[in-house]
Amino acid sequence: MRISILISAIILIGGSACNKTSPLQQNVLIYGHGGTGFDVLNSAYAPNTIPSCELALSLYDLDGVEIDLQYTKEGDLVLFHDDFLEKSTQCKGRINDLSLDSICQCIYRKQYTNSYKHNVLSFDSFLNHYVRHWPQKRISLNIQGSFNIPYTIDTLASRFVRKLKEYNIGEYASIECGSTYFLKKIKEYDSTRLCYAVGGQNESFVNEIITLNLDGIVCRFSETDNDLQKMLVDSGKHITLYDLKIKRDYKETNWNGVHSMQTDNPVVSLKYFGRD
Repeated sequence: MRISILISAIILIGGSACNKTSPLQQNVLIYGHGGTGFDVLNSAYAPNTIPSCELALSLYDLDGVEIDLQYTKEGDLVLFHDDFLEKSTQCKGRINDLSLDSICQCIYRKQYTNSYKHNVLSFDSFLNHYVRHWPQKRISLNIQGSFNIPYTIDTLASRFVRKLKEYNIGEYASIECGSTYFLKKIKEYDSTRLCYAVGGQNESFVNEIITLNLDGIVCRFSETDNDLQKMLVDSGKHITLYDLKIKRDYKETNWNGVHSMQTDNPVVSLKYFGRD
């Protein structure tokens, strides 16, 4: 009898120890990638639109959304992923060369069976909606690395921080960018704002993140390195992963120390993390 009790206790303890390494126990935050994701076959709405974010935050109840931001020629910001409008709208031209007014008249094209019909959105319009409807949800503001406009990065960073303060955007908003210099400037103007560098887990990039005292990294799950991931975790840095497409990607990923992930398929992510 005592032996059976002992064996049962060992099994319970062992099971508990195993669960500690499970991603289901790690409280990985799930962000919608551009809203409900860039999987156009399954997405009802274009990424970086209010309806796509509404589905992610209200219907799927994700922890937050990642949105992409591009600078116009006047230094304003619009929600858009690519450098050129023709990739997904009826308009043509590079975002950096166009005015805010002209860009916000562009409408997303219908793709596959999805009836995309929404205009490209200004950053101010998004922030107005966010503070009214989702103030307790997280947003990751991804500044695309195209700064080919007549403003210094220092000026753009200063204006960006002022914009967040104008709308009273607090701790739930983080910033990500491929330019570590831009993030460094953001930190100089707002030391409390979480800033994540976008790029692969290579040694020089990881060392740069640590040296500049940035808060973490955003990278493709396929561009991770176990040793460098441990180095980031040991340095207190957050790790965000994206581009996981199918269940196998989740199973093959090293979730040790991963703080959040950006999903293109909320159904798959919620099911994997036991939140469906």
